[in-house]
Amino acid sequence: MHDVATFLIIDCSQNVNAQGFVVKETPLHVAARYGRVDIAQLLLEHGADADAKAQSDNNNTPLHLASQGGHVEVAEVFIDHGAATDARNYMNYTPLLLASKVGHVEIARVLLENGAAMDARNYANRTPLVLASQYGHAEVVRVLLEHGADTEDRCMSDSNPLQWASMGGHVEVARVLLEHGVDVKSQDRSNKTALHWAQGKKVAQLLLKHGADANAIDIRRRTPLHHASEDGHVGVARVLLEHGVDANAQDADNLTPLHLASSDGRYPDVIRLLLQYGSDIHAWSGKRQTPLMKATAAGNHSIMQLLLEHGAEDHRLEAFSGAVNDCHDLG
Repeated sequence: MHDVATFLIIDCSQNVNAQGFVVKETPLHVAARYGRVDIAQLLLEHGADADAKAQSDNNNTPLHLASQGGHVEVAEVFIDHGAATDARNYMNYTPLLLASKVGHVEIARVLLENGAAMDARNYANRTPLVLASQYGHAEVVRVLLEHGADTEDRCMSDSNPLQWASMGGHVEVARVLLEHGVDVKSQDRSNKTALHWAQGKKVAQLLLKHGADANAIDIRRRTPLHHASEDGHVGVARVLLEHGVDANAQDADNLTPLHLASSDGRYPDVIRLLLQYGSDIHAWSGKRQTPLMKATAAGNHSIMQLLLEHGAEDHRLEAFSGAVNDCHDLG
């Protein structure tokens, strides 16, 4: 391939910056994509533009492609030839943002050592640290923190790196962040902490070990147990209940975790667990609904049967009678 490239460039006087007719990218983009440092070097020596933007690939530069593919030597060659480390593609990604998203730690290190901006943000306002945390790349997170990344970086949804790691169940990422002093009780705009977002019992255990508030309430007065129950995270729910949280905590609408679990037909194990820890099967919500009534309204027959087997009573007639009396009083 090297000999073919040499022939095309030197003997045929080909335009090294020409973009393909079908695939709108330069030969240097192709060399970057496949990690061909020899071809890249040759093209650059013959005038290839290290910052050329591919018209058919999100306006990526060759350095974007080398960073995304983890081709360290190629990336170093581009940087040595003046490639912009903070070039933006169509989605506002820099090479460091791409490397952080896919987890190429050595590429991230090279880019940082050559001045890449750690506070760069993509189209969703996510920084390299947020992306590395979101996708579970603990070593990239470590490198970014060693270079001074802000542990309280926020994205468009206002979630910080620890919250992203928690919602992804990325235990090692969470551990690295906590070792670097991230605030385990930090809240997003809806007052949720990382524990509210926890997916996976190991993440929940780690957060609690580092002082997370098991009874923290969000803007709807929901606890982490409410969220674990609503989303079917039985492992997280068990960890919280073993930690002593209130199985009958009520949110702003007087809904308990059992109400939320009963509204979805997919989580019988969560319901059994809540009942095992004393959740009130006859609790009333603010709209005068019991967990059985929530299951009935959602048409979840298997959950209805499960609740009935555990002693739930059908209060629909009682609720109807109460509504009639209320109307009579108003009349």
